[in-house]
Amino acid sequence: MLLVGHYKAGDNPMISISPTLTLTDLVRLYALHHPGLEPKSLACYGYAVRSLERFWGHILRAGDLGEDLILPWLAQRLRDVAPKTAKRERGDLLTLWRFAYKQNLLSREPRNLPTVKVPKKNPNSWTIEEYRRLVAACKNLHGEIRGTGIDKVLWWESMLTFLYWIGCRISAALAVKSTDVDLARGLVKLRAETSKTDWEQILTLHPQAIEAIRLVWSIDRQYVWPWPYNRTHVWTPYKKILDAAGLPKDRTSMFQKTRRTTYTLCVKFGNKDIASHQLGHRTDMSRYYLDMSQIEYAQAANVLPVF
Repeated sequence: MLLVGHYKAGDNPMISISPTLTLTDLVRLYALHHPGLEPKSLACYGYAVRSLERFWGHILRAGDLGEDLILPWLAQRLRDVAPKTAKRERGDLLTLWRFAYKQNLLSREPRNLPTVKVPKKNPNSWTIEEYRRLVAACKNLHGEIRGTGIDKVLWWESMLTFLYWIGCRISAALAVKSTDVDLARGLVKLRAETSKTDWEQILTLHPQAIEAIRLVWSIDRQYVWPWPYNRTHVWTPYKKILDAAGLPKDRTSMFQKTRRTTYTLCVKFGNKDIASHQLGHRTDMSRYYLDMSQIEYAQAANVLPVF
């Protein structure tokens, strides 16, 4: 028996390492062998396992993993969800399958599973006019962020201004501590542990961003933008702000769209090196972040002679 701790109340920490190990416990075992795994990634493995078990209608074991188990589920999943979701869940199950094989819980590695093609769409971003409407819509908010003494209007105006100028993820912005900001020098530190690339960044703050931070910043608080609720609840008020601004609030219009906006405008008024560096990447990330509808570039209509 293997003791696996640090799980929520109700979880059984004792795991028997054998082919009869449930897929849920296989996820826990995988987490034990990968201590740096982000909670969000671990949750995705759990989602994939629960999706597979819902399809078959019973609890599954590590020894059950195989093409006969996954192929029918994948075919149905492609009919029910977006290709991107099906591809991610397929990949998560394959990762668990490979891990189970390395742990000698299975006799064969994954093979003969079809790939999932995801249509490549143009990454969408906000225009400058749309972003102004977004920030202006914060004026419709009322009250304070619970227990912080910060008006919701100021909190959200400050946050959205910061996200525009810095281009970081919402999780990284919420993790910025008051000691990470040097308003006198106009610098902010994004910690490595809040980045998917594990790369600490020291970024310059535009005067507009500095003034926005001053609205909420206090050395007496741990975080610049204290959020006393569950992190996932940040999307609820954001959708209300999008509504008030008359902007779309579908899944492609969440906080990542602001990140794509920063990248796109950095390319438009600077270059791809500036854009990638700003977002914390060492390589060209245009296929994920660059909204070509906002970039002027030569096309056939611009260069071909009239016949």
